[in-house]
Amino acid sequence: MIRSPLFAALLAALVGPFATAGHSAFADAPLGCSPKPAPPADDFSEPPNFSLAVPLLKQKLIYYRCTRYDADIAKIVDDALAWVKYRAPQLPAPAIVLDIDETSLSNWTRIFRDKFEYIPAGPCDLGDDSKPCGDGEWERSESAPAIAATLALYKFARCIELAPPCRPIEVFFITGRKENWPAIRGKTPRQWTRENLIAVGYAGVDDDHLILRSDHDNGVADYKSGARAEIETKRHLTIIANLGDQESDLVGGHAERPFKLPDPFYYIPP
Repeated sequence: MIRSPLFAALLAALVGPFATAGHSAFADAPLGCSPKPAPPADDFSEPPNFSLAVPLLKQKLIYYRCTRYDADIAKIVDDALAWVKYRAPQLPAPAIVLDIDETSLSNWTRIFRDKFEYIPAGPCDLGDDSKPCGDGEWERSESAPAIAATLALYKFARCIELAPPCRPIEVFFITGRKENWPAIRGKTPRQWTRENLIAVGYAGVDDDHLILRSDHDNGVADYKSGARAEIETKRHLTIIANLGDQESDLVGGHAERPFKLPDPFYYIPP
């Protein structure tokens, strides 16, 4: 499943302590995956019908999530790790950029409960998986688990739990989450996002390494590429790797190599 034995060992060593209840690094079966669903089969006994095709597509997405998704992510992050290990020692000030949703944190619980629809507002009762889950309340719950492979890459870059000598690499999170979303129960999106990251193992995330989106930009791609440009010019760093699950996370340059993680669950246009 994970191509590199070294990466598999690193993943187990660095992520293992965070595979606990509440903030699992995918230690438990994801929602909808226990028992593992059978592979859905196309039915051609009737002519193709849009109303029937949509439920079948959702079944296929759940099957993919339960069987191959984690391994496909690990494969891409394995490539990123190999590049970081090769490239970082060649530069005086390397940096890595990570997207958050479906790159660093998983929102699968909300996605599954909302049947792949986006519900921005409304309650999210964590004790009742049968009900829809509003995105704002879901984020505010700080319950999103780490994506294990990305967490291992982060900990490697930051020299967390690694024996010296090890030179930390700067890691920035650039997210499409909105800075000015209303506070919920006394916390802002910045606060709950940072706390969620730290709680699942992304230790030491400072405010100045967490970049949220404002209302004044020309789209996700321009906002994210602009944020990367500022990291390069104002902080005098070279971004050697940029990881994201959407093309809009990656286009626009200002990174030596982009790494696209799989995300068949939703699409965010540039």
